[in-house]
Amino acid sequence: MAMRKWKPRPLEITPVETLEQLRAARYVCTAGFGSVEAAEGLDLSRTRLRDRSPLDGGGHLCRLGWWGERVVGHVGVVRLGLRIGRARLELAGIAGVCADPRARNGGVASALMRDALKASKEAGIAFSLLFGIRDYYHRFGFVPAFARRTVTVRTKELPEGPRWRVRKARSADAGTILEQYDRLYGAMDLTINRDPAIFARRNRDIREMYVLQGKSKGQWAYVSLRPGKVGDEDVLLVREAGGSGEGWPGAVLALAARQAKREGREKVVFYLPAAHPVSGQLVFGDATATTEYRRNSAAMACVLDFAGLARQMAPEWCARVAATGAVVPKGGLTVRFREECYRWWPDRGDGRTELLSGASRVDLEFND
Repeated sequence: MAMRKWKPRPLEITPVETLEQLRAARYVCTAGFGSVEAAEGLDLSRTRLRDRSPLDGGGHLCRLGWWGERVVGHVGVVRLGLRIGRARLELAGIAGVCADPRARNGGVASALMRDALKASKEAGIAFSLLFGIRDYYHRFGFVPAFARRTVTVRTKELPEGPRWRVRKARSADAGTILEQYDRLYGAMDLTINRDPAIFARRNRDIREMYVLQGKSKGQWAYVSLRPGKVGDEDVLLVREAGGSGEGWPGAVLALAARQAKREGREKVVFYLPAAHPVSGQLVFGDATATTEYRRNSAAMACVLDFAGLARQMAPEWCARVAATGAVVPKGGLTVRFREECYRWWPDRGDGRTELLSGASRVDLEFND
């Protein structure tokens, strides 16, 4: 029997701040991403405020949609830090965008997205990021960015490396893993700053990691290994790795090869940046490096506030202007950002901008 659609009613939008609202969010996300039957079977009495993500800012930016007493949609927002060159941006990460199946095609998710992005801008966040389908989020200003790079290597082609002692990671390793992550990934471009509260809280992330110990005290590494699929093919995924001392990248590769052989997986897929030490040691005998936008996994970015972005990006843009030897006019550049015009000085360390009431001439278009 076809699912009966609800009759549309005026949409009321609220943040997700109270326990009742958090339970409503859990219900509609289960219905939207799973099924109404699964949502009806939830024991919402077990949901506590402490179950909320520490990164959602207390739920102030997350949004719920209501038709009367019925919850019909949800948009989640988490506050993250992103490194771009010398700049560190605070961004609004969008997640959990859904509508109840009985209320779909009624503009619920779109209205919640616009409200969540407006609230994020008002909270001083100039940049938003999500992973999602490109034929929907573009209407809110999102464009594909930060293409995911993967390297696929046949297990038999992986280079041999040192055989370090290996064990499963434990909760007690979280601090050391976080330290190694920050040391390595914190120096790379386009990496998210990992929050200790969320990392230590999510034991699932630690359970899929292995700890490696070399012969000397300073030789230590960790790696995240997870079975997965690429198309119809079973593969081993290397999602993250870090370490210290000599030889740790080779030890990680050797462990990945042994694990893949033990599980009968002919290929290993590395989700690691090009600048990662493990990537630098791969032997590309039968490997293919791909950089592409993938449906449901492509990062998409949206600028919410040009002036705010200019302030945060000032260290990086100043350095780039200086490196090229470009001369910025004393009066700055006139930039059009969507419907707004700004006077902008990209060579100033304070990211100075001035909003203009209008402009007869535009030097740059900045529309994502």
